[in-house]
Amino acid sequence: MQANFWDRNQLKLAPVFFLAPAMLFFAAYVLHPIFSSLWISFFEWDGVGEMFWVGFGNYIEMWEDDRVHTAFQNNVLWLICFLFAPPLSLALGIYLNQELGEIKFIKSLFFFRLLSALW
Repeated sequence: MQANFWDRNQLKLAPVFFLAPAMLFFAAYVLHPIFSSLWISFFEWDGVGEMFWVGFGNYIEMWEDDRVHTAFQNNVLWLICFLFAPPLSLALGIYLNQELGEIKFIKSLFFFRLLSALW
C-alpha cells in the first residue's frame, strides 16, 4: 500500500503550517506598511486630497535641509551609545566584582554617587 501525500511529506510541511500564520501577520503588519510608506513618499500628498507624483523630489528636498543632517548625526550618536552600553556595563560589572583591596573603595565611591543622586 502506498502512503498518501500527507504521510510522505508531513515532516516537511509541518514547519510551513506552523510558520504561515506568523508570516502572514508579519507581512500584513510590518512589510505592507513599510512598502506603503515608501510608495507614498514618492508623491506630494496632504493625506486627504489628490496625490501628485514627484519621484525623488521629496528626498532631494529633504537632503538639502540642514535639519536632516543634524538628525542623522544625532541618530548615529544614539546608535553608537546604544551599541556600546551593554559591553561597557558588563565590563564595569566584572571590574566591580573583583576581589581586590582597592575595589571596596571604588565600590563605595560608585554607590555613594548613586545615593547622592537620589537625594
